[in-house]
Amino acid sequence: MNVVQPSGQEIQFISTPDLGSLSEKGLLQVSYMRVQKESPEFQTMAEGIDQNVDIKISTLVFRAAPEPVLTLYDFVMTTFVPTSEQAPPPSTLQVANVIDKPTAESSDVEGKIRVLMKFAGVQCTLYTTSFGLELTQNLCTVILVNDLMPLATLALSTADVTVLVRPKTLRVSGRLGNLTLTNDNKDYAILGDFNRLVSIEGKNFADFRYQTFDPEEDNYAGVKSSVHLDAASIKLHFVEQPLHDLYLFLSKLAKLKGLYDAATQVAVQRASEIERMQFEVSVKTPIVIFSSNPTSSSDALILRLGQIDAHNISEATVNRIIAGLHGIRLVSSLHREGETQTLKIIDDIDVSANVVQTTNIDRNQDTDYPDTQVMKHSFYNDDATNYSTPD
Repeated sequence: MNVVQPSGQEIQFISTPDLGSLSEKGLLQVSYMRVQKESPEFQTMAEGIDQNVDIKISTLVFRAAPEPVLTLYDFVMTTFVPTSEQAPPPSTLQVANVIDKPTAESSDVEGKIRVLMKFAGVQCTLYTTSFGLELTQNLCTVILVNDLMPLATLALSTADVTVLVRPKTLRVSGRLGNLTLTNDNKDYAILGDFNRLVSIEGKNFADFRYQTFDPEEDNYAGVKSSVHLDAASIKLHFVEQPLHDLYLFLSKLAKLKGLYDAATQVAVQRASEIERMQFEVSVKTPIVIFSSNPTSSSDALILRLGQIDAHNISEATVNRIIAGLHGIRLVSSLHREGETQTLKIIDDIDVSANVVQTTNIDRNQDTDYPDTQVMKHSFYNDDATNYSTPD
């Protein structure tokens, strides 16, 4: 998919890595299987699932510049979004309500649908428009050049998503593979390690799961939905000039802020309707690396923001939230004569909190017990002395 710019130059907006291998590998593969419950292979081959849909998408490459993105946005909004005189389509909130509340006909039909989606990878290269200086003999002529200079490439190696739909429940689970953001601007002579602006430590970027429960089931524990998130360590090399260019790139897309505001409003409305959700979140040690001089030295200051853990326990009248921030560290890394020397500046700071939320309190009889009670505990270890500050 090519997008024509006002200058007449085309940008290959969406493509595959190698068009020549498209016929062999395939861009999109979809397989559908439906098995009747009376079939002898219903439990063996179909694993008790009435309908199975497998979707495999090969790697897609996006080349994004602010002007083509805004041009496509204007085209979509002008062509497909109705004006104020026309009847608006159902909002996202209304559609979500329809999904959450199945009709009587669908509730009477017992069946399962499983959708497996596998994305081979996504690559997104960001471009910017630059000014060029052309020298002709003794004359200096400034020419406006609509040149697509690469800024950075965002790559996601693989993604797997599984959706299991039952008449009254829903389960969505997925895994995101390796994620990297690499500096592509050759004007900056940055050492190789610092060109990887964003990367992860570990095999997978994130594992997530969302599940709803049927109150009419025998093993129903009173929890209507649950969320599980396990994210790997995100490493950020704080290199000033490439990050500044990315900021300018995003600032040109300020027109898209309306989409963000609309999505945020719908999310806030949905969040207010959530009742008795059980969650478990674990985000492992985000790392920020400050380089002393990314063009000539590998010396750096490494800040580990700590591993974030949070989960809740839902009871009849009490909801407990246990959260903690563990392993905050600040270390300097110096390279001298082929050896690496490290110095621990701040080591092992732990902060934990226990929040107790109580409902259905009779204030006529109990006027002292609070609706919300927070207990915090901090711990600091510098290899010589331990400091503990409970609150």
